[in-house]
Amino acid sequence: ESSLQRTGKAVMVCDIQGVEYRYTDISICSDDRRFGKTDLGETGMVEFFRTHKCNDVCRLLSLTPIRHSGTDTSEEASCNSATSAIQLIRTKHLAKRKRERAIETREMQAVVKHGRKELGSTPGHIKHVYNGLAVVTD
Repeated sequence: ESSLQRTGKAVMVCDIQGVEYRYTDISICSDDRRFGKTDLGETGMVEFFRTHKCNDVCRLLSLTPIRHSGTDTSEEASCNSATSAIQLIRTKHLAKRKRERAIETREMQAVVKHGRKELGSTPGHIKHVYNGLAVVTD
């Protein structure tokens, strides 16, 4: 998740193998699957979040904790990026939903930044829930 938070792009280091600082087997997933046959794209990212358990490395990097749906484990949420830096892709569907629900862009950005993450009902989607609001991203 660190690479996703730092770049703002849909590129994520999902696995690193190696000894000390010699990395021999790095798995990177991207939205356009540009990193070869081990790049599983969005499916790989979703699978990573589905199975990942936050640990000391996550906390050291100040990553947003992942809460799997149905779990009670609460971990402190933190993130280095500004809420306003969370990019929402502007679509007619988004504009319609914002009008219908009287939700501001900043509120949606806060949900994505601070919300607990769950697998969405559609494969490849992630549901972010925060302060009674839910935002589904793909």
